[in-house]
Formats: sequence, C-alpha cells, structure tokens
Amino acid sequence: MKNAAAYIRVSTTRQADHDLSLPDQLKKIEAYCEAKGWRVAEIFEERGTSGTRENRLQLQNMLAKACSAARPFDVVLVYNLSRLARDAAFAAIIERRLAKNHVKIVSIMEDFGNDANGRLIKGVLNNVYEHQSAFNAAITSNAMQANAREGFWNGSQPPFGLRTYVAETRGAKEKKKLEAHPEEAALVELIFQLYVHGDGSTGPLGIKNVVNYLNSRHLRNRSGKPFSVQFVGHVLRNEAYYGTCWFNRRDSKTRLEKPRTQWIAVPVPALIDDHIFAAAQEKLDAHHPMKLAPRLANSSVLLTGLATCKQCGGRMKVQTGKSNRYRYYVCARAADEGKARCSGIRIPRDDLDTIVLDNFCGHVLAPERVSKIASGLLARAAKTNQTLLTALRGLEWEKRDMAKKLDHLYAAIENGVALDGSLKTKIASLQERRAQLIHLIAIKQRKLDTPFTKISTTQAAEFSNAIRARLRDRTKPKFARAYLHMMVSRVEVGKTEIRITGRKETLAAQATAFTPNKDPVLTFEQDWRTREDSNSRPLDS
Repeated sequence: MKNAAAYIRVSTTRQADHDLSLPDQLKKIEAYCEAKGWRVAEIFEERGTSGTRENRLQLQNMLAKACSAARPFDVVLVYNLSRLARDAAFAAIIERRLAKNHVKIVSIMEDFGNDANGRLIKGVLNNVYEHQSAFNAAITSNAMQANAREGFWNGSQPPFGLRTYVAETRGAKEKKKLEAHPEEAALVELIFQLYVHGDGSTGPLGIKNVVNYLNSRHLRNRSGKPFSVQFVGHVLRNEAYYGTCWFNRRDSKTRLEKPRTQWIAVPVPALIDDHIFAAAQEKLDAHHPMKLAPRLANSSVLLTGLATCKQCGGRMKVQTGKSNRYRYYVCARAADEGKARCSGIRIPRDDLDTIVLDNFCGHVLAPERVSKIASGLLARAAKTNQTLLTALRGLEWEKRDMAKKLDHLYAAIENGVALDGSLKTKIASLQERRAQLIHLIAIKQRKLDTPFTKISTTQAAEFSNAIRARLRDRTKPKFARAYLHMMVSRVEVGKTEIRITGRKETLAAQATAFTPNKDPVLTFEQDWRTREDSNSRPLDS
C-alpha cells in the first residue's frame, strides 16, 4: 500500500474561512486514494496563500518531509497542478526535487501518465496556469487601482490612527474609506507634538524619549503592545498623517518601490498639520547617519522646517558658499533638481533670520496685538470647548465602566472566586485600559483647561518681553528655535515678500498661561496669521 501526502491550497483567506474549496479538495483526494487502495498519511493544508509564492509554509514542510531519510510517503496528491504552483519554472523545480527522492506528484484531475506525451502536456498546462494567474492578477490589480483612484480603501489594515467605514454600497459590494480613529489619532498627534515640540516643559524629544514617554504612561499601540522605536519611527515617516495614503507603491511580490509616477494618491483625513509633518521630516533627516554628518545632527538652524519657497511650495535648506564663509537659505527643489523644477529663491541665512525675528518680535509680539488675539478667541473657544466636552464625557463614561467591572471582579474574589490565570489576565487588561483612559482624558482636559481670556496690557507686555528675550538669546540657539517653531507654522519666502504664518491659539495660550519672573513654558496648542495680514515684510531689492 502506498502512503500519500495530500497537498491542498486556496488562494484567499475568504475561501478558507468559508470552506469553499479546501474540504472539497480533500474529499476528492481521499476518494481517489480509496479507489487506488492508497493511504493518506499526512495532509498539508495551505490557507489563503498564492500559488506564485515559493516560501509557502506547508509546501516547504511537505518538501522537507518528502526529501528526508524517513520518506514517510511515496506520492504527493493535489487536486490539480494549479494547487501545487502557478509558476511553471517553480513547478518544474518541485517535481525534479521530489523525483530525486523517488516521490511522485499526481494530479487527480489531470493524470496524463509519465511518458514523453504526458510530460509535454503537464509542462504546457503549468504554463497555462501561470498565464492564467498573471491574467487574473492584472484584472484584480486594475480593479483595485480604479477603486483607489475613486478614493476608496482597498482592504488592507489602515495606518495607526485611521479606521475604515462603509462610504457607499454598490450591489453587494461595500466601498470603504478611511476616517480618524479618535483614540489612536490623539496618540499620533501626541507623538508628533512630542517629537517636534516636546512635552510642554522640555524641548523636542528624540524617538527613544518619545517611546519612554508613551510607555511610562501605559499607552499602547493597536495590538495592545508597548510602543517601540521602530513603530514611532514609522508613524513619524508616514505621509498618510497629513492627508494622503499611497496605493500601488510597491510591487506585491518583490516589495520593491515602484516609480512614483505609478503611485495612486488616496485622500484621507489629515491628522497632522503639514508644517508639523515637514518639521518632523527635517529632524528625522538631520538625525539620520546616512543622510547627514554627525556634526550637523544637532543643527540649531533657526528656520529649518519652517521656511518654504513661495514659487514651488517646497522646503528651503541651508547651503554654503565661498569655502563655507557664507550661508544661504535656498529652495531645496531648485538646488537638488535644477532650475527646470523651480527658478529658486536664495537669501543669506542671517538676513532671513533677522527679518523673521524682527517682524515676529515687532509685529506679532506687540502687546496690543497679543491682547487683541487672546480676547478675539473667546467666542470661538466656546464652540471648541463643547466638542471637547462631548469627547471628554465619552471617555469619562468608559472610565467609569472600567472601574465598575474591576469592582465586580474584586468583589467576586473577596467572595471566594479563585484567582486563576484567566481572571488575572482580565484584571490586568481592565487596569491597562483604565490607565490609557486616564491619560487620554488628561490630554482632552488639558486642551479644555487652556483659558482664552482677556489679558491686561501689563501681562501682554511682560509676556512679549520674555518671549523676545528668549528668541534673541544667541547663547541658546536651540531653545530659541524651539520657541519659534512652537508659535510659527510656516515662513513663506518669495522674491518680493516674506509671509510668516502661525496659529492664534498658540499665542493666546502662551500669553494667558504666562507667569512673570518665570521662564515661559512651551505648550502644545498651535493661526495667529490667516490669509492676508500685516506681519510680512518685503525683501530688499
């Protein structure tokens, strides 16, 4: 009696989950063995795996056993040759490897024999299956690309901070898009704020310190695990957070990146302002050992991440000239890609720093302007506070629910219920969630507690003088840079004018929270300049 191994496979997890194909394949293989008088010695079941993949777990297990000294079976049975492989060259390699160990491959639906004609037909059929797989893959890829061009999500797990929802239904097909996941989105915002600005009492944090900050407060990622350097680094690099996910970016087999012209932009809700994202990228690049020399890793360039070219919208970077004697802010796109991309802006670094500081200190930080901005936000704050209150109530309700569940468990233990492993796990999970909720509530409450009240002329003047002193302190350039980046969103540099943009909330929050005779403390809230305003200055001709 021959011992046979059954190798069965389906390409999609949906087929596997609904038992559309695997049981039927096995049933027919067992019937075939019964008719032949063979015994099914082992079953290798591949669920939701493409036939074009060579590193399939169960296939490799089957090959290892078939080629072992024990050789537990004499023949490998498949429903048809496409179940074994949809790559003609790989199918031939599998067959030769098994043949060297005297193990045959038999397709119960395509038994052509082992003579010259049978081998020819088998080779042709393997090529047909390969062509069919490529044809089906092209159809599927085209359909998914069309779906992405319409702005729909194609079914993979969305980035941390986003979740899917059904946007519309076409027949039986649900078309999904992405929306912000309230709790995860708050953590994404926190990660960027910590990395770019700090925790409110320090300067910007490095990735390791961001990870320590999150984990020390019992915050967890989507899988319930502590945050890692790799996870936070991926979040900081993900373009999805300022409004665009990319589909068709990598080859599905090789995972190599395709040319950018083939990428398809899928609009998603922006979780992070573009200027904060740009600042994070500048900092990441500055600390990347393969991109910048160590002596520049802790650059204190005042406008890095803020200055943009008005002509093309790209970032500006510092470039040296005359044997490093002179430094300029230049359009990075023009410098890196040539004048065909952008005619470019070029301005001495010291000149631009002086213009920005003089105008920011002289116009934006004028006491009467600070006082007016703080007063003007009162009505707007009321509406914002209502939204925050609604979110806060939901979190508070969940926290109370966690507390009740813990109380019930503690009471059950007091009444004699055995504290086994599952109960310990349940208590630990509830305690973990409650700790997360406490911190999320603290984030919302902090925003809610930021008062936008009318401040006196004296308080506005004291605040303005303190910030001006910090910004002009040349002995602490990194600290001055941190203050400016907290309050300024973008410095748009044109040939005839410079526009400085920021958020009113930041200035108002800083001024309201200011205490005389103490260092100003950086807070998170970041447009004191909207559209046209007076805080711009023409460049010297």
